[in-house]
Amino acid sequence: MDASGVRFLFFCCLWAWVTSSSEGKLLLSEWGKLTVTDDYDTQSFSKAVPGEFHWAEVNGTVQSTGRNYTAYAAKLSRDLPHTFGFRLPPGGCGTLEKTSVTAQKHNCTYATNAGYFNTHNGNCIGNLIIDGDKIQLPATNRVNFGLTNSSFIVGYLTNATLSGKELDFLQLIQVAGWLVRKGVDYINTSKVEENLSDYFVTEKAPRSAIGATKDGDLMLVQVDGVEDEKIGLDLYEFTEVLLKEFGLWQAANMDGGGSSVSVYKGKVVSKPTCIDISLICERTVTSITCMHDVDVS
Repeated sequence: MDASGVRFLFFCCLWAWVTSSSEGKLLLSEWGKLTVTDDYDTQSFSKAVPGEFHWAEVNGTVQSTGRNYTAYAAKLSRDLPHTFGFRLPPGGCGTLEKTSVTAQKHNCTYATNAGYFNTHNGNCIGNLIIDGDKIQLPATNRVNFGLTNSSFIVGYLTNATLSGKELDFLQLIQVAGWLVRKGVDYINTSKVEENLSDYFVTEKAPRSAIGATKDGDLMLVQVDGVEDEKIGLDLYEFTEVLLKEFGLWQAANMDGGGSSVSVYKGKVVSKPTCIDISLICERTVTSITCMHDVDVS
């Protein structure tokens, strides 16, 4: 294929992505059902003194399927919650920027993409609290991952709970798929609770998750993949890896597909596929996760 053919293919694929929602198949209308009952778990932060931060690239095999994967995992137990936050580009929700660029602007030691977003206008989707500021709280029926002054909160939250003072969230994001609950595979239950489609759950794709260990460490795990070539993990495989390889006690599924990326000290360390083909490129997103290896409060 000559250069003009390559450019044509690139822009066709780019247009196909732009006209879809983030992670392609998660329709905005599917976020419309309100959460009517609180159902969440509380997990205290690690008491390790001194705490630590480290990250690693991990190559492994899913035990149940024999499929190989490459993951990037970061663990943080130092001075939570003051060493972690969700972050947005300077323009906030409604603007798009590469995870690596937003991470540099916020001096993140380690970062990944985070929440779902509207690829047409950059609007954030779902609940979002940053540094105690309630950015938006639609309180729909998707899993939340939040941090208070002393603990992680994971689960389904009503608007009254989100807006009240009892939990007093410092950080919170709403994503799609409660993968691990109290050390047990929870994907089939959350699939029903959150009205997740079969395709969304079974698609082989890049994945990103946020979670906590039983000891109270915060973890970010991201897996490479190429949607167009069915490379990556489905949510059953991803959940198995989070449990068996990384020992997570709680885990929630963040935006994946071409949005998935891991960044260390401003440099991309994973292999993102921004337009869902094998071309390595970083997608512009809205929210990101942001770990610091020192207290920045």
